[in-house]
Amino acid sequence: MSRALSSDPRQNNKVKRRNGHPFFVAAAASVLVSRSISASAAAPPPGPANLIWDNQLSSTGDGLTWDNGTGGISQNWNNGGTPSTFTQGAPVTFNDSNNGHYTVNLASNVLPSSVNVSSSGSYIFESIGGFTIRDYISPTTLTQSGGGSLTIENHNTFTGAISVSDGGTFLHLTSTGSLATGQLTVAAGSSAQIDGLLTGTPAVIANGNINFGAAAVPNNDPTAGLLLRNLSSLAIGSGAKVVIAAGSPSTATILTVGSLSDSGTLDLNNGELFIKYGAGPDPIASIAAWLASGYAGGNWNGTGIISTQAISNPAYGLGYADSADPGNPGNLPSGTIEVMYTLLGDANLDGAVNGTDFAIMAANFNKADQPGHSGWDEGDFNYDGSVNGADFAELAANFNQGASQSADVAALDSFAAANDVSLSNVPEPAAMGLLVMAGLGILNRRRRSSARAYDSPH
Repeated sequence: MSRALSSDPRQNNKVKRRNGHPFFVAAAASVLVSRSISASAAAPPPGPANLIWDNQLSSTGDGLTWDNGTGGISQNWNNGGTPSTFTQGAPVTFNDSNNGHYTVNLASNVLPSSVNVSSSGSYIFESIGGFTIRDYISPTTLTQSGGGSLTIENHNTFTGAISVSDGGTFLHLTSTGSLATGQLTVAAGSSAQIDGLLTGTPAVIANGNINFGAAAVPNNDPTAGLLLRNLSSLAIGSGAKVVIAAGSPSTATILTVGSLSDSGTLDLNNGELFIKYGAGPDPIASIAAWLASGYAGGNWNGTGIISTQAISNPAYGLGYADSADPGNPGNLPSGTIEVMYTLLGDANLDGAVNGTDFAIMAANFNKADQPGHSGWDEGDFNYDGSVNGADFAELAANFNQGASQSADVAALDSFAAANDVSLSNVPEPAAMGLLVMAGLGILNRRRRSSARAYDSPH
């Protein structure tokens, strides 16, 4: 069963289970060109010159204010050796020839054609009055290099690409800031900390490390307390790591991407990932392989997709489901894969382990040689490509538990007793063999007696 995408992103991403700018438009005038214009007609005037942040040439510059040129004390720019105010549409450069002034306060909305931060120092972009950097006629770009840092504390609406390069260069978007860029590229050796929102649904290319911060006021979802991050694509290069910061169960991050390429490591911690592949090729084989590689036999320290949170919570893992799987156990919209931090044994990713999950596992038991019987949402909870007694043991250990980790031990004992297994506590590793035998016994009785049949939801 599939369901259409809702206009509410929280419904698309099943958020409910975790609880139980203005912009500038440049008007381009139409120019009617007569055929009688001669070849000697004057060329259009050149655009504004490149301006360099530097107030040491001027007695009126305060070394702090970036406005649109109408203020009286904004001669903080060097225009070919002459002190200058900012002109809308000018390309601007921030380097270390700045008279020691690394903090830039936007005192009005500014529209540079490009922003180049080439510095080994620590620049800060802020706006006490709530002003923004916006696109000029075409998307404004931001390039950063030089091994220094750039901290962006204000909201911005420019949509051009952002590039962070050179070893040691660091970009920090604080929780009070936002960027509307269409593409964020972090080169190898550089890094970024993204605590604020990326409002432009960008393509993110991580050849260097990127940390996405957890939900924080004012940029978290106001109703559910969850931070929703949406990227058109995420590509992680070899040796790079993208981390989704851990949050409490009610403030975790939900990351939605149109496509995922992972040659490095994606650490979801206790977050959630949706891949909306739509009508394109189903990437489930790659997702499963990255999870198996990241799982690394239970150590969660491999490359691919990992959960650092699961290292200290061994009852948990990263469950995954595909809308294309038989019966769509995860109840996902068509063309969607979900990866979720949840209890081992939670086959349908509803945050609990119960009879529904057991029915799914039992229906796929020992069918690894048959297509469609070896994913998490078919009962494979240890990423080995098969559904067997080891998976039954994982499920039994968490039976009748919810995402809060509160165990209903009495229900687990009842489940074990009903199937001729005498357990008074959550199984220890030494009980693995007993559980495997119990699982086989359950399946044999299931075949013999309709009274104990577990019907698959497929």
